[in-house]
Amino acid sequence: MTSPKQVESNRQNAALSTGPSSEKGKEVARMNALTHGLTAKQVVIEGEDPADFERVMQGLMEEYAPRTILEQQLIKQLAGYLWRLRRVPVLEGEILEAHLYAIQSRFGSKVESHMTFGRALLRDACGFDAFSKLSRYEVQLVNFIERTIKQLDKLREERPVEPESSNQIVDLESVKVED
Repeated sequence: MTSPKQVESNRQNAALSTGPSSEKGKEVARMNALTHGLTAKQVVIEGEDPADFERVMQGLMEEYAPRTILEQQLIKQLAGYLWRLRRVPVLEGEILEAHLYAIQSRFGSKVESHMTFGRALLRDACGFDAFSKLSRYEVQLVNFIERTIKQLDKLREERPVEPESSNQIVDLESVKVED
C-alpha cells in the first residue's frame, strides 16, 4: 500500500510535469498509446489516407441517408468499424513477415518458402499467438458491424414516411457544451 507521504510526493511530481512543449513533441506524444491501430481512439492513423476514410463515411451517409442524430452516430460508428476491419489483412501480412524474418535469420534463406510459412504459423502458435488474437478481433469487428447495421435497419423501418423537418440532423462535433 502506498503511504500518504508517497501519495503527496507523487502529486507534487505530477504537478511539475507539463508534457511536451514543442509542436514536434506534442505530435509524438499524441500517438504514445497507439500500437496496432485496431483499438485506436483516432480512427485514421498514421500511414492511412483521411480522404479514403471520408469517402467511406460519405458513401455510408448517402446509402443510409440519416434523418436523426442517432442514425448519424450509428453510421459514424459503422464507418469506424469498417475502417478498422480493413487493417486486419495488412496486420496479418506484417505478423507473417516478422515470423518469416525470424525463421530466415535462424535457419538461413535455404528453407523452402512453404516450409517457412508453416514454421511461421507454428512459431506464432507456440507463444506469440498474434494470429489468433487478430482473428478474434476480426470476429469482434464483424459482430459490431452486423449489430450496427441491424440497429440502423430497425431505425429506418420505424421512420415516419416524411421527415418532420429538414433540420433534424445536428453535427455533434459543432455543438458546444457549456461547463
